[in-house]
Amino acid sequence: MMTTDATTATVDNTDNLVADSSASDIHEDLQLFVGKNIGEYKRLIDIYAEETESNRTGFKFSYALTGFFAPWLWMLYRKMYLLSLLVFCLQLIGSYFGLGPLFFLALSIATLLAGKTIYIRSAVKTVRQIRANAPSPEQALAEIERKGGTNILGWVLGILIYGGVLLIGTLTLLGQA
Repeated sequence: MMTTDATTATVDNTDNLVADSSASDIHEDLQLFVGKNIGEYKRLIDIYAEETESNRTGFKFSYALTGFFAPWLWMLYRKMYLLSLLVFCLQLIGSYFGLGPLFFLALSIATLLAGKTIYIRSAVKTVRQIRANAPSPEQALAEIERKGGTNILGWVLGILIYGGVLLIGTLTLLGQA
């Protein structure tokens, strides 16, 4: 079903893709969503802001150096909570089954090469959904700003969780000795 809203955007309600009459709107919304370090994401915003269901861009490599050193913490910082939980659980499972440093290196390299691309593609989808469902442009901007940006508290909490896991692991090993 196709509808038109007040921002002269055509919305395909079956997949929440929006084709704005003004391409700069999505760019501005994504800049608001990303917040800090927008320069690092500009190239990917330019690539994926124009992507539609009929005009797929394909995957572009990106480099998230912080994501290499602390994959799930970087994802927490960028509010990718579900993906962060998945990577954290994969690391715990990898440790439990003794998959070793190569497994952790593989997760880190995947985040290094794909982290920012996954983030921006998710941001584009989120921004388009917000624009399609918001009652007014002002409320859409407020929601975009709220859902985007960074989360220092999540990052700090992640470090504390990681420290707790390390402490429990260490105490368990000492108890077995």
